[in-house]
Amino acid sequence: MKKNATYRHLSLFLLMLLLCAAAGCAQIDCFGPCFKTGQKFSRKITLVCDMRMMFPGADHQKNEMILNYQVRDVRSGVATVDVTIDSIQASMRSLSVRASFDSGKSQGDSAKSAPASPKKSRSKLSHQDRFRNNFVGLKGSGYTARVDRNGKVLELIGLDKRIKSAATGGIVDGSWGGHQVALLLSPNNLREYVSPACVQMLADMDTETDLGKSRVSTEVVEIPRANPVMIRKKITLKEIAVKDHEKQAILLLEIYPVVDKPLPEFAREPAKNRRPEMIIKRVDKGTMGELVISLSDGQIVRFKEKYFAEISLVGMKELARPASADKKAKKTYYLVEKTIEERL
Repeated sequence: MKKNATYRHLSLFLLMLLLCAAAGCAQIDCFGPCFKTGQKFSRKITLVCDMRMMFPGADHQKNEMILNYQVRDVRSGVATVDVTIDSIQASMRSLSVRASFDSGKSQGDSAKSAPASPKKSRSKLSHQDRFRNNFVGLKGSGYTARVDRNGKVLELIGLDKRIKSAATGGIVDGSWGGHQVALLLSPNNLREYVSPACVQMLADMDTETDLGKSRVSTEVVEIPRANPVMIRKKITLKEIAVKDHEKQAILLLEIYPVVDKPLPEFAREPAKNRRPEMIIKRVDKGTMGELVISLSDGQIVRFKEKYFAEISLVGMKELARPASADKKAKKTYYLVEKTIEERL
C-alpha cells in the first residue's frame, strides 16, 4: 500500500514537471524570444533618416512597414519564422524632389512589380514614378529567419526576389528612392525586424538580481548611401514594470562610437553593386534608445533607437561650415531613428 502511494506521488511529480515544460516561458521571466510552432503576430516598423547639413531639407526619408510573422516550427531550440510584408508606406523630400508611395492605394498594387526601367527610359519618368518603382511589388513578399533560443538570427533563407533585389543587389534607381529601400531592407535590418542583435546579450540576465546591470554588444550601424560600420551598444536593465497585467522589462540603450571591428559576412556590401557616396566618420555617444520586452513570452513590445552619424562625402573635401555655435550645425550628419513595435 505504502509502495503504491509512493508511485502515485512520483507520477504526480513527473506530471507536474511535464506541464511546466509544456507551458514553457509562460511560467518564468523570459528574455529570449520563446517562439511556439504556429504562433502568429505582427509588428510595425518605422525608419526615418534625415540628412542634416548647413541648409535644411537635404534628404529626409520616412518609411512605415507592417510585417506579419508566423512561426513555422521550433526544433532543438531553433525557430523557423516566416516574415511577410503586409503594407508599406514611404516618402522622401530633398532640395528638388518630393515623392511618396502607399501600398494600400491602387498605385501600390500596380502590375509593374519589376525594378525600375533601364537608364534610357528613366529620364522619361516623373520623379514620383521613379520613386514609386523602387517600392512597387514589395507588398506580399517576404523571407524566412532561423532564430536560436537566445534571440540570435542564425540565417535568412528564402528571400523573395523583390526583397533580394533591394537588400543584396544593386540599388534599384539611385537617389530616387533606391538608397531608401536598400536601407529599409538591408540584410542587417531584416534580421533586426525579427530579433534585434542586442537581445541575445540578455540571455543570462536575471530580473531580480540584475536590475541596474548592463551588457555590451558589438553591432552593425547603417545610414543611407554609405557602407555600414561597427559600433558598441550597452544595454541596461532599468526596471520591471506591470502593464495590462503583463510583466515587462524596460532596458535603456546607450550607443558608443565606431569601433575597429570587421563587419559580419551578411553586412558586407558587394563592392561592384554598391559604391558608397558617403563615409561614416563617427557616431555620437549617448543614451539613444529603449527596449521593452514582455517577460511572459520574451517578445519585443517596443524597440527604439536613435543615433547621429557624422559623414564625409566620397572624393570631396570638407564642406564649408556655417558660423554657428551649434555643434550639430557645424557638421554634416544623418539622424537615423528606428522603431520596432508590437502591433495589437
